[in-house]
Amino acid sequence: MSEITYIDAEVLVIGGGLAGARAALETSAAGLKTVLLVKALLGKSGCSIFAGNLNYFAAPESQGEAVPTQEEREQAVQRTMAFLAKY
Repeated sequence: MSEITYIDAEVLVIGGGLAGARAALETSAAGLKTVLLVKALLGKSGCSIFAGNLNYFAAPESQGEAVPTQEEREQAVQRTMAFLAKY
């Protein structure tokens, strides 16, 4: 039997498809403690045309890296959206 783990969050996003991943990024960038719940690996399940091609990047603060500024986050989102617009 599995051990139960409790996670405290302000926002729970269910589904790791394109919309769910974007929602989790936006709520996290807005400073809300966000949990993304997916049935398999992020970007490897779901029914968006991008299933299998999404990349997951842990929050910089969890990796001991400098936290990006709001402007840097917005630029990253713009680059990602420009890439996705091609498809």
